[in-house]
Amino acid sequence: MSYWSISATPEGLGRAKARKKEKDMTHDELADAAHVAPITIRRLFGGEKVSEVTIEAIAKALEMEPEEIVDPFEWGNRKVAKATGASLELSAEPELSPIEAFYVNRSDAEEQCYNALLQPGGMVRIKAPQLMGKTWFIEKVLSQFSKDESYRRLDLEIDRHVLTSVKDFYQWFCAAASEGLDFPVQLDTYWKGLTPNGDITNYFQKYLLKQIADAQQSLILVLDKVDRVFECTNIANAFCELLRGWYEQPIKGSAHNRQIWRKLRLVIIHSTEVYGSLDINYSPLGSVGIDFKLSEFDEKQVQELAQRYQLSWTETEIHQLMNLVGGHPYLVHLAIAKAGCQNILLDQILKTAHTEVGIYADHLRQLAIGLERTPELEDLYREIVMAAKPVPLKSVQAFKLDSMGLIRIEPSAAGENLAKPRCRLYGEFFCNHLSH
Repeated sequence: MSYWSISATPEGLGRAKARKKEKDMTHDELADAAHVAPITIRRLFGGEKVSEVTIEAIAKALEMEPEEIVDPFEWGNRKVAKATGASLELSAEPELSPIEAFYVNRSDAEEQCYNALLQPGGMVRIKAPQLMGKTWFIEKVLSQFSKDESYRRLDLEIDRHVLTSVKDFYQWFCAAASEGLDFPVQLDTYWKGLTPNGDITNYFQKYLLKQIADAQQSLILVLDKVDRVFECTNIANAFCELLRGWYEQPIKGSAHNRQIWRKLRLVIIHSTEVYGSLDINYSPLGSVGIDFKLSEFDEKQVQELAQRYQLSWTETEIHQLMNLVGGHPYLVHLAIAKAGCQNILLDQILKTAHTEVGIYADHLRQLAIGLERTPELEDLYREIVMAAKPVPLKSVQAFKLDSMGLIRIEPSAAGENLAKPRCRLYGEFFCNHLSH
């Protein structure tokens, strides 16, 4: 029998660690309880992939569900793919991968993003609140480059631990990019003690991109979790200036330098929740590259997703779900995956959705924690969920709550920003949560 491997999400690791601590278990004790080797526990908690049976065994030992540790989308999709005989090997049959098997196209946004990255020096930004499908979207787009050997792909996820200073961050950036491309780290050679932006630009231009150009290739650099940089004001300003400079490099300077920078395609992925706690009222990278703000699913897309999970839902059932969660990709997908993979009835999902025992409990709890970080927004959101009709907001307030994914804005004839809870689920949960 063949098994597939999967890694825990950062949130899932946090929950697993908390449960392990709650049960007062060491790594070795957890390994014994799950009947796995201690090194397997260390691999899981170190962020490495482990087999599906290992996830199930560890979850059982911790009295958790596997979906609490790993991405519930990926877990459910792989279970369905395995049950239906679809390939689980991404490299072997990409067209049959879980993402391909369960991904719902967003109109023509994927093709627009792909075409933008075909352009020399192309730069795109994928921004949305968490769980709107940013990762799946860009994977769908970049799958179109996977068989083209003239493109190399490099993924870098920004780690908060390297955000101590601009110099430390940039040197980590250069080292991580070098390692990811299997090039020797050459900071001693190319780091000249200029300004930090000058040094990192010099490293990429004269070393990394030059080797890419010499190999007759282009580099697709995917930067994920860029929102973490925005939390560090002393670094964010320099980094945003750097990216603006890189965006302009293909059209300025000498012909030789322009040709080198045209070999770079940059994908910037960031969540927008952090905007709520920052002293800003605009996107930090506004006007840099082409902006793709992911939209919600419409009724047709929800129906398509249900069919992919082999659910014969009626139009009425689709309306019932969307009446609760709108077209929010994660909320829709989680409900459909639960119904399709665990045979949970839609009525049961709807009845408990806004409670602590519902399928959305963790998600709602995270939203509440995010609001608590900004008391003035929490007070304002309390007013919105308690109101019988949409509440007028100032532009800055509307921008921040919308960036956090909490409201839907309806412009009025008088030009006001009228806000209401993004979906009925949020309204019901926060009406209860914020009334205490």
